[in-house]
Amino acid sequence: LPAANGGTGVTSYAPGKILQVVTGYLDGLASTTSTTFADTGLDADITLASTSSKVIIQATLVSAYNNALNNQGMFRIMRDDTTNLTPYPDSGEQGHIGIIYCPGEKINSTINFMFEDSPSSTSSLNYSIYFACQTSGSMSINQNGQRSYIHLMEIGA
Repeated sequence: LPAANGGTGVTSYAPGKILQVVTGYLDGLASTTSTTFADTGLDADITLASTSSKVIIQATLVSAYNNALNNQGMFRIMRDDTTNLTPYPDSGEQGHIGIIYCPGEKINSTINFMFEDSPSSTSSLNYSIYFACQTSGSMSINQNGQRSYIHLMEIGA
């Protein structure tokens, strides 16, 4: 509580409060033809106030484009380029958080996803978005000069 309301005036780190928000942007086209996950260039860094804090990662990939029939473009969230944060990270192609599926000749869409991480760290952390093609063809983000972004929110725990 503020001192005027009988409190101490000290900032509170109560559970569930958003303590900080960091945003990263990617301008310009990022493309891949690889079936191995590669960095899109969309990332942001955050340093947490406490080891008990959580990080909410929210990403919007604008104008995601896939141009191969029956190809699936896949996305992952990586921490410090080494830790795959997506569900079932060791299950091959299922180790992704979002897809853009091409049932016809080509498809263009916006992809949004959100994930919670508990890194137990007060060191600087980097979160980045990786992508890959399931089989053949190519995929890209920021088609037609769009901008994609990633938000990192520290949540007090």
